Parts: sequence; structure tokens; C-alpha cells
Amino acid sequence: IPFKRIGTMIGRAMWDQRLIPADTFPPSFWKYLVNKEAPVDLRDMEVYDPEYARTLRMILADPDPESNLGLDFSDIEGEPAAPVTNVNKSVFVSRMVRHVLVERHQQALDAMHGGFHGFVSARELVDEVSLLQPHELSVLACGNRNISAAQLLEHVIFSNFEATPTRSS
Repeated sequence: IPFKRIGTMIGRAMWDQRLIPADTFPPSFWKYLVNKEAPVDLRDMEVYDPEYARTLRMILADPDPESNLGLDFSDIEGEPAAPVTNVNKSVFVSRMVRHVLVERHQQALDAMHGGFHGFVSARELVDEVSLLQPHELSVLACGNRNISAAQLLEHVIFSNFEATPTRSS
């Protein structure tokens, strides 16, 4: 399936009020769908690839990554050669996170973004969608898996039900 069509299908599913399985896309995807320039960070990586996120955290914790790890910015596609030092290790990790979550998938993400926004534009919903935060768009598309009993009771109507007192133990 062409990636643009996937974006269109996401828009269509939302339009038809059909939920997408929540684990289909990581939170960084919804950030990108809302705003191509949205920052991604290590928390996004933890959801996408927890093991790789642990590795990046180890880089941040290392007091001397230049001597101990021998990393270089050229390890990231398109970056010029420069050793990763204690001073620039947080920049390296940030760039690596952006590379893994966005740049490696840039063409697919752009196509899905275009398909989604094309669908939304055709239905004149651009203003409404532009007001949403990434998490809100995700909840709209996938539903909310974290519903409390109190929230549930707010929306449930009991009929033909006679309340009985509860027993205390």
C-alpha cells in the first residue's frame, strides 16, 4: 500500500469514527502527523525501541564517551565527522533520536502526512485538526485505553436496574 494511502485511510477512519489499534503507530508518528517539525526526544524513543533508548541513556551517563565509546557524529547519516565528547553527547543523542524516528522514515512519513492532510482538507477540517495536540489526535484515532471507573460511570446510563446497598466486610 502506498504510504500516502495510509495517511488517507487514517483520516477516513477518524471521519467514520472507526478506531485504529492503539499500538499501530508510536507517539512520534502522531507528533509528525500534527507538525512535521515537532521535536522528538528520548521518551519517544523509549516507546519505539526501549533497548535502543537504554543504549542512548548509557551514552548520556558515560563521563568520557570519546575515550570509552569511540562514537562519532558521522555514525548518523548526513552528519560531518566529529567525535562525541562529554560536551556534545546530548546533541549527539538528540540527533540520533531524530534520525531514527524521523529521518530514516522521511519519505513514508511525508507521504502519510500528505495523505492525512489531503483527506482532512477535502472535508474542510483543517482548522479543527490544527487545534489538536499529538496525544489528542492519537486518542481521536485510537481511543483512550486509560479510562477510570469514575469516567466510565459518567457516560453509562443504567436502565431497569435497582440499586442495592453494598455489604461491608
